[in-house]
Amino acid sequence: MSTFVPASRVSRIKVSPSTAAAARARELKAAGRDIVDMTVGEPDFDTPDHVKAAAHAAIDRGETKYTAVNGTPSLRKAIIGNFERRLGLRYADNEICVGGGAKQILFLALMASVENDAEVIIPAPYWVSYPDMVIANEGKPVIVQCPQEQGFKLTPDALEAAITPKTMWLILNAPSNPTGAAYSRDELREIGKVLLRHPEIMILSDDIYDQVWFKDEPMTTLVAAVPELKERVLLTNGVSKSYAMTGWRIGYGAGPAPLIAAINKLQSQMSSCPSSVSQAAAAHALASDQGFVTDSVKVYRERRDYACRRLNAVPGLSCLVPDGAFYLFPNCAGVIGRRTPEGKVIETDFGTGKTETALSLADMLYGGSRYLTTINMSEFKEEHKISMLLGSPPGYVGYGEGGVLTEAVRRRPYGVLLLDEIDKAHPGVQEIFYQVFDKGTLRDGEGRDIDFKNTTIVMTANTGSEMIAALSADPDTMPEGEALEALLLPELQKHFKPAFLGRTMVMPFMPLGPETLSGIVDIQIGRIRERVGVTYGTALSLSPEARDALISRARTSEMGARAIEVMIARDLLPVLSTFFLDAVAAGKKMTGITIGYDGQRFGLDAEEAAPQKFDTPGESRLSDEVAPSRKRTRGAGRRKATTP
Repeated sequence: MSTFVPASRVSRIKVSPSTAAAARARELKAAGRDIVDMTVGEPDFDTPDHVKAAAHAAIDRGETKYTAVNGTPSLRKAIIGNFERRLGLRYADNEICVGGGAKQILFLALMASVENDAEVIIPAPYWVSYPDMVIANEGKPVIVQCPQEQGFKLTPDALEAAITPKTMWLILNAPSNPTGAAYSRDELREIGKVLLRHPEIMILSDDIYDQVWFKDEPMTTLVAAVPELKERVLLTNGVSKSYAMTGWRIGYGAGPAPLIAAINKLQSQMSSCPSSVSQAAAAHALASDQGFVTDSVKVYRERRDYACRRLNAVPGLSCLVPDGAFYLFPNCAGVIGRRTPEGKVIETDFGTGKTETALSLADMLYGGSRYLTTINMSEFKEEHKISMLLGSPPGYVGYGEGGVLTEAVRRRPYGVLLLDEIDKAHPGVQEIFYQVFDKGTLRDGEGRDIDFKNTTIVMTANTGSEMIAALSADPDTMPEGEALEALLLPELQKHFKPAFLGRTMVMPFMPLGPETLSGIVDIQIGRIRERVGVTYGTALSLSPEARDALISRARTSEMGARAIEVMIARDLLPVLSTFFLDAVAAGKKMTGITIGYDGQRFGLDAEEAAPQKFDTPGESRLSDEVAPSRKRTRGAGRRKATTP
């Protein structure tokens, strides 16, 4: 087993969520699944033919060697010309840097400047990689919420309130991923006024979507609207979105010469330079006919209008019409509290129960709940039980039976593996998973390498649940996203090693509210109702008191919603079983049963069907509509259930 432990800079960040999701989508497509991939921001157009031809021509000319760190002279010239032609901005040659995508330029800019918990302001909603880029470079992301009422845009007041003596950068992405929100020239000037009062703050202007523009007024950017900020703005862009060249990996930046020099120095020790052939293609795309950009934006606009119209026609959904980019950011507040066709209550737009999430993943990724395997990790609290997960080696008891973990995956290599309550397992269990995370395989006790590459692993833990419950009591101050994860990290580190946490994605789950728990009660009781109806022909109902008892138990138990299932199995099912055994033995048929609760135990209130009589000579047949008798039946009335 590898003893490698990654550096703290790796452990404190996550794998890019969009990249991980995109990789999984590609795997499923390769396996023959019909997948609608909505994971990454990528045009579905092909790169223009004349751009591809320029790349071929560069190869034929022998332009396949190293280039200057900051790009070829022809590419830098094309970048400078493009900025001047479109935005009226003039940059010198030493104010341009070129990288393997705009993402690399963003990362290198932060690496060149951020340290010692310097703060970077990030308006939300935001592109998922911004916070981790900051964290990886020893900075602190400061998330500023920009609600729909503000058009998902940063306001001057919100910016001013977020600035502290430690603020180093503001990241401004417009048009935005994921909302498509963009700023007018006047709005940018107002933001500029705040920034001019704080000359120590740099601005990272991510304009990668600026040519996918739908507004009537011309597109602009912060440095064009507020020229006084030019020496503090790094303007980043690339050819990925506008020219459908995501795989060519060319991005660029324009900004103050000292910052550009620092970025180039870092790149000289990393990738040396971007691909020479890609640079030739990008130079041609920027400097040649722009008809492709115009035509593709027209198609994007038509799609935007159609999709917004359809979404806004759905009851409970609403969607602002984006100003640019190719994203929609629907608002689903109108469906919160409604029930799905399966009877589940939609409590929030960001989550449900952990088990329900695993079931949904199994259904969505693999085709059904049968692809979910659950292992209760609380059964492996003792160190000597860890080996049971892998299986016994030759010569030991249990050889040939396989390990609990390895055999589960060997038998079902394609599916979701739910490792429940892993925080209750012995800490040594974590060591097993380093091999899974790093190699995608795990050697079992018999020496076989079990393939985990097609298994989605979901681990649940109650660590930090009390903190989340306390924070969620006040929705107005409830932290979200990276801020919430940062608060949970010290709690998680009490149970999990940094190397383990660094290989996983943390997903906090909010406490389930009464409506959601009521929906879970309906599902659990519904299953019993169906069995009782089929077996005995008896209608089953639940009193408000019994429902409240089940919900109350779930809200006060550390098991959460699972407490409902436990309470039903332990305290209710024995009562029902005894009742029906007695009824069958007595030859009685019940038309209906109501489950009650008296504060200590469950009770049953039953309606017994009237006994059927037949005519005797001289007597008329009794009416079929004999009123049923109603009485308290035996069972719960004489069986005291343990108080939960």
